[in-house]
Amino acid sequence: MAVPQIFASFMTDFSPLWSPSRMTPLTPSCRYSVRVSPQMANRIVDSARSILNKFIPDIYIYTDHMKGINSGKSPGFGLSLVAETTNGTFLSAELASNPQGQGAAMLPEDLGRNCARLLLEEIYRGGCVDSTNQSLALLLMTLGQQDVSKVLLGPLSPY
Repeated sequence: MAVPQIFASFMTDFSPLWSPSRMTPLTPSCRYSVRVSPQMANRIVDSARSILNKFIPDIYIYTDHMKGINSGKSPGFGLSLVAETTNGTFLSAELASNPQGQGAAMLPEDLGRNCARLLLEEIYRGGCVDSTNQSLALLLMTLGQQDVSKVLLGPLSPY
């Protein structure tokens, strides 16, 4: 029985394709809150902007607040940040509050700052695939034909 072989092509020189100066001023992002005060969402946005405005002054964070029967049964809040480069690469970071009664409670300000730092870490790591999606990109490459796919990765993540 033949042993299947997996081929993947990696680009190691990412300096011409990726640099912080290639970030666009627009960072479309979404903040969400469910069954909590809408003020929690504003606190998340303010704390995330306090970190990100030091690097890119033109940041858009959209908000989505759910209440009533459409919001489900679990209260909570979270933030999803997405950065786009001038060459069309998207990098993301996402954090959500802990469910009620599970783990330590997280303040909205801490969540916003931590998520902004995670996004900046993804930008620092480089590559065209963020660390949470590296395994998916590599899996799709192995399922394709040989010598067809190329991907630009920063340091490999433990995922």
